Amino acid sequence: MENPWGISGPAFIQIYIGLLIAPLVVRFILGIGARIAKPTTAIDTGRPLTVYEYAYLAGGQNRVIETLIAALVERGLLRVSSDRKIRATGAIPGDPLEAAVVKTATGKSTLSIMVRMRSSAELKALATDLERRGLIVPNSRTRTIRKVVFWLYLAVLAIGFARWVNGLSLNRPVGYLTALVIVAVVATLIARVVAKRPIKAKPTAKGQSELSKEKSRTGHHNAVLAGAAGLVAVGGMTMYPDPALSAALMLPVASSGGGWSSGYSGSSCSSSSSCSSGSSCGGGSSCGGGGGCGG
Repeated sequence: MENPWGISGPAFIQIYIGLLIAPLVVRFILGIGARIAKPTTAIDTGRPLTVYEYAYLAGGQNRVIETLIAALVERGLLRVSSDRKIRATGAIPGDPLEAAVVKTATGKSTLSIMVRMRSSAELKALATDLERRGLIVPNSRTRTIRKVVFWLYLAVLAIGFARWVNGLSLNRPVGYLTALVIVAVVATLIARVVAKRPIKAKPTAKGQSELSKEKSRTGHHNAVLAGAAGLVAVGGMTMYPDPALSAALMLPVASSGGGWSSGYSGSSCSSSSSCSSGSSCGGGSSCGGGGGCGG
């Protein structure tokens, strides 16, 4: 009896398993290529990175915004009230990113400021500059890789389905192939969902190297990652040196009951915890003498 497509059933099963694995191999290879991408411009590539650029390498957009808030609170340009609302003290810094956060901080929470800042022109400009310098993988490249994987899985699914229909029409056993086609369906759906998900910035090999080198300099007096802003840039808001302020500034996390709760296990702005140097939080009042934390 002639084999469908000139390939025996067991041989096709082996080939099809290889086809199911192939998109993952392609994704891995393309991902490696993206991480070793060279800068698209030689302009200003020797300029030292700022703490906010290191924050982007360490944790993407959200980490940059957390670092901005931490730096501005530390310098007294933002104050945090006992109800976790962030307000500007009035002074507008010269740095465009810092100025954008200060203008947004009108009694908003960390989450509200983060949502507004994610689409800001200043943050997009920072990301674009890092892409041009070959320090983060361009979003367009990540998006292309995701699309390639999806279309490869769709092609694999089409091949498997065609063989499955052909096998049924010829009354051939298709048990193993049925299971593999189901796997292909699931893989295609997952690839489709992943392709639609927001892209999280990933440092290239060069970007990771720059971040690691700066981390090793943290103990030096002129290190960029010194102070509260540097700690937050590397480790997030949990690393802010003042526990009460860390709790007040931290993003909420989803609770098991479906609601939101503080991401910090300790108390925030209680009568026994300090919010800034020489100030404490009274019940229901703002933290610090100026009506907020960080002054």
